Amino acid sequence: MRVRNIYSKIICILICCFIFAKSADKPTIGLALSGGGAKGAAHIGVLKVLEEAGIEVDYISGTSMGSFIGALYAIGYDSKRIEKIYRELDWEALLFDQKINRRSLSIQEKKYHSRYVREFPIKDWQIKLPRGLGYGHTLSQTISQLTWPVNHVDDFSKIPIPFLCIATDLETGEAIVLDHGYLPDAIRASMSFPSVLTPVEIDGKLLSDGGIVRNLPVQDLRDKGVDIIIGVDIGAKLYNKNELQTVVNLMEQISRYFGEESNKEQREKCDILITPDIEGFTASSFFATDTLIERGERAAWKILPQLKNLADSLKQFKQDVIKSIPQTKFSPVNVVSIEFRGLPKDKEYLIQGILNITPPQLLTPEELNNSIDRIYGSQYFERVTYILEPHANGVNLILNVTEKKENIFKFGIQYNSDMKSAVLLNTTFRNLFNAQSRFSMDVRLGVNTFAELSYFSYSKTLPGMGYGIDLLYDNFEVPVIDSSGSINALFDYKAYSIDLSLQSTFSNDYIFGGILEGLYSTGKVIYGNELSSSFNPKLINAIGFVKVDTYDQTVFPHSGLKLFAEAKVISDKYTHRYGERHDSVSRFLLLYSHSIKLHNRLSIFYGLETGVIGKIWLSSRKPFFKKNDVDLNEIPGDFLFWVGGPADYENNLISFTGLRFMEISTNEVTIYSAGIQLEPWDSKYISFKGNWGELSTINYNQENSSIYNKNKEIYGYGITIGMDTPIGPFQYILMKGSESDDFFSHISIGWWI
Repeated sequence: MRVRNIYSKIICILICCFIFAKSADKPTIGLALSGGGAKGAAHIGVLKVLEEAGIEVDYISGTSMGSFIGALYAIGYDSKRIEKIYRELDWEALLFDQKINRRSLSIQEKKYHSRYVREFPIKDWQIKLPRGLGYGHTLSQTISQLTWPVNHVDDFSKIPIPFLCIATDLETGEAIVLDHGYLPDAIRASMSFPSVLTPVEIDGKLLSDGGIVRNLPVQDLRDKGVDIIIGVDIGAKLYNKNELQTVVNLMEQISRYFGEESNKEQREKCDILITPDIEGFTASSFFATDTLIERGERAAWKILPQLKNLADSLKQFKQDVIKSIPQTKFSPVNVVSIEFRGLPKDKEYLIQGILNITPPQLLTPEELNNSIDRIYGSQYFERVTYILEPHANGVNLILNVTEKKENIFKFGIQYNSDMKSAVLLNTTFRNLFNAQSRFSMDVRLGVNTFAELSYFSYSKTLPGMGYGIDLLYDNFEVPVIDSSGSINALFDYKAYSIDLSLQSTFSNDYIFGGILEGLYSTGKVIYGNELSSSFNPKLINAIGFVKVDTYDQTVFPHSGLKLFAEAKVISDKYTHRYGERHDSVSRFLLLYSHSIKLHNRLSIFYGLETGVIGKIWLSSRKPFFKKNDVDLNEIPGDFLFWVGGPADYENNLISFTGLRFMEISTNEVTIYSAGIQLEPWDSKYISFKGNWGELSTINYNQENSSIYNKNKEIYGYGITIGMDTPIGPFQYILMKGSESDDFFSHISIGWWI
């Protein structure tokens, strides 16, 4: 051990003497951090030891994960702060964020959130493979927030510790040194591992992970004139022949050939080389953070005497002022003006309403990132970055915006005990006919079919206002349940509708509007008793609605609320199957649910579902609304409330745990529900729900009498076992209710439209 220490001292003295002979200035120390995905946690362990040894770094280079950790260190974060940040980040969500956070989506987009298994870009009217599994929006936002103190610096040599990182030009295969520009973009480009994260375009070049061509960026520090370079190599080594047993390993081996040759050359250029033992770990081993940090420490500890000798030999030189460490919570900035780049002047209105920033205004990093998230959530913009340009009274907020050009094809699969299996298809075109518009086609192929053409566009002159048109076809079989719980009829229902809508959006969470709906439906009994209620009217409906949706997840929400309120009126005269004319009939519906997070893995929820059907008169001689003066013949089946089934269908299909799908039809209903949801393991759920209510039952045997059997009480309860899967949520529900003698189950996987 003593011999080794003496040897280390001699090496460091010789290095410093050589450099000192050339210059009387303090030799510069460079730190080169390689890429390696999750194995990058070992860099943190190395940084701890460097700090303990007293090594002050003058220049940092990084590739991929090395660029992320290196940039944070260059800004002024110490190893302890970086470790805390690294542990708190959800790396799987950051790297595979194909879906934008639901709360950031506009309310029009929330119903489509996570509905489909995969999505593919459409270019030149052809479906293409995506450039990566994740878009990196969340990662970019995280990096932007962490680099807030140097957001305005476009020359990386002017941040507390000069910094550079390496990316790969996908067109030429050349290594690109990123030492200026927008720091978060540079880091994001360096981390864009092919097939995992989409590449980043900078200065007209399409850039991806720098590890493809130079995983250990040592030469780049030499080119900057750095005297002594400490390299930390966590790159993957070539597999031996015994390990080449799978297709995956073979493909990895091929991709490593070129990189291994480059790494060998870069390692030889290091003055001090640290190689943590990362055998057995991969780029996705984020579960092993503790072990990897410890491996980094252990590797650096082995050369601690050499590092201390180097630090001691540099004490003769004048030391730089110790860099300050950024705070976790940054002070707000005063935004005095906003400048948009990448959008024509006549399109700036598209983003101003979404941004919701009115200068002068104090903004924290969190508030600004929330505004950026809302821009992404509108789904009309592909890329948004910002620069905080210093100003006498605060900062100028410069937004670089790229409109979404790619159209999207999506698909999914679904199975439901009620609706059976189906394939879900969607094609969405944005900004097709005019700016900030969406044209989509949804199709459900299976036993029960569905198709919808939808067009929506925001107004240029009225911020937040939009208009739309929807064409819809729906076909499904409705089982008719008798009092014993048996199916006594099966009804085939088809509906065709056209909706013209005018909507106003308060925020991502609120919307209200009006709809003029034309509806034509047909129906026939496949077997069993004929229904008294009509399913073939031609209706013109006027609808007013309000929607509120703050759920963090569509299914298994931990927190948030959801509200849907609707008033629907059939035109004064409508065609009935009996050829009669009737007074206007109106329907009022309120659906409300609220989830409250008590703990990371515990939530409670409760809800209210209520609706009533009656007649409206505008004459002063009669009541404005009278619910009891309606008989069966005056209510088309499309207009009734159909109660039963656990799914949240909205419209006139009201969920009720303990009843089968559409088991009871009624013109008046009030249901209360409550329950608790546990998440014993990540994305695995157990919930208990109970519901109770009152409704009016329809007497099909007395066609011309009142349809009320008032105050019929119903109740039900059930337990749900669920989990998130790659194709959507899985739910198994075991339940029982007042209308059934035994327990029965419901199974679903995937999403329903």
